[in-house]
Amino acid sequence: MSLAARSAVLAALVACVLAGAAGAVIMEEVGPLAGLALAVGAAVTVLVARQPILGAQLALLAVPLEFFSIRLGGDAGLSASEIVLILTAAAAVARWTLTGTAPAVPGPLRALGALCVVILVGYTVAEDELIVTKILLMWSAFAIVGVLVANSERRDLERLMACLAIAGGVAGFVAAAGGADQSLQEGGLIATGRAQAGFAQPNILGFFLVMSIPAALVLTMRGRPAMRALMTLMAVGGGWGLMLSLSRTSLVGTALGLGVLLLIPRFRRLGAVALAALAIFVLVNFKALQESQQIAVVSERLATLGRSDVVQSDPRLRIYETTPSIVGDHPVLGVGAGNYSVVAVRYGVLDEDHHPFDHAHNVPLTIAAELGLVGLLVFGWFIVTLAPMVWRAILARGDPAVGALLLAIAAAMIGSIVTSMGDYPPRTNVIAATFIALVGALAGLLRDADQRSSSS
Repeated sequence: MSLAARSAVLAALVACVLAGAAGAVIMEEVGPLAGLALAVGAAVTVLVARQPILGAQLALLAVPLEFFSIRLGGDAGLSASEIVLILTAAAAVARWTLTGTAPAVPGPLRALGALCVVILVGYTVAEDELIVTKILLMWSAFAIVGVLVANSERRDLERLMACLAIAGGVAGFVAAAGGADQSLQEGGLIATGRAQAGFAQPNILGFFLVMSIPAALVLTMRGRPAMRALMTLMAVGGGWGLMLSLSRTSLVGTALGLGVLLLIPRFRRLGAVALAALAIFVLVNFKALQESQQIAVVSERLATLGRSDVVQSDPRLRIYETTPSIVGDHPVLGVGAGNYSVVAVRYGVLDEDHHPFDHAHNVPLTIAAELGLVGLLVFGWFIVTLAPMVWRAILARGDPAVGALLLAIAAAMIGSIVTSMGDYPPRTNVIAATFIALVGALAGLLRDADQRSSSS
């Protein structure tokens, strides 16, 4: 054995001893789970460094663990998904740098990069610079991961969609397992006992399921029987969790997404069979269903969307009326990313407990308030470049290789329009990251379809 080989072996042994000692110290000081997390983190780091797209897939699988996070001081922290996404972005940049590769950047992700620049400039106006720092760090990582996904192979994109479906199903089952008795107050405006799984609140669970359920449903029609069975189970879990979340915009958005999926002939046939089976089930169990508290709660909750008295008492109306004043007083760069709640106190945008609202419960309004008209213009660029891609995905639904997956992404994005009009999903990092990953997957699958079309 050469001297260099002996030195390498010795260095490896020393590294193992040091790693073992560090693990022992960490387990002694923090707990045995910390040592396990350290080993898992090391393994994930190696895998992602070797194949960065695995990081995007693992990050989606880790979404149900969103409740757990590593605290960085105060209330700031990073969840498992956020850590993996940052690691993935770093690995992707390193790979492109070492290989001299210039990845193709789709139009919407160029706009997202420009939006990150606007966030950076927002340091000049933000009162809370820490939240700006985290948003800038995370959204920059998301943009890089989106580019990585957009340049990935079809097989990797299929696995990414499967990971999204599995994460949604698991989150749904976790929500069902931890569910409590649900009831409505103030005419259905306030619901108690809403399921939220590992997320900070029920609406966030709903936002994620709007994007995951179409993927699960489409994958029930693809692949081997075992995979189809798994995806069917995940679709059931996602639907169950969605109902228990009682998120009105998410329920409507998912219904809209399912309407998009009806453009697939096979899905229409399966839908007809499912509706027939449901009709028989309802007839056989009509009395029990009529007395079901859960069905009554969901029905009454959705009915509030059409009741003027409930709509008029919704605090969103007051937010919508006041936010234009915030935009008018800070028209160019806004108040800084994540700083809506900081200035909301001065404008009296408070909830019933006198806490400021975190955002304007509407994506365009929140962007205009936090990033100004400059940010709103860049966001318009994002939408204008994304919309034609979604339309192309709908037109390509007949593609035997990727048509169904493209339509699933289109369904998720169209469903997300509803949630974006009544809330601000991007405030939660995993929701923003999932949507951006879907943008990348949309670009990658369209590229695959174009390449096969041109070669045939």
